[in-house]
Amino acid sequence: MHVRQGDIVRYIGSDPRIQRDYGDRDLVVIDVDSNCLTICQNQEGNLLVGVYCNELEIISSSFDNQTDAELDS
Repeated sequence: MHVRQGDIVRYIGSDPRIQRDYGDRDLVVIDVDSNCLTICQNQEGNLLVGVYCNELEIISSSFDNQTDAELDS
């Protein structure tokens, strides 16, 4: 599944520093570029920048959270 802006994700990559700081936390995807690099934010407002999409597990898709009205527009 493709990571999109607004998705709630969790870091599952192998970097121990990122794993320590963000591995057990839900993150919101703020932006995704054409190379699938992301900017994510945790509940405290801290940013995780430059993580590839394949290092993230989608917990809740922004597409799943859209209302019918949003999908129709």
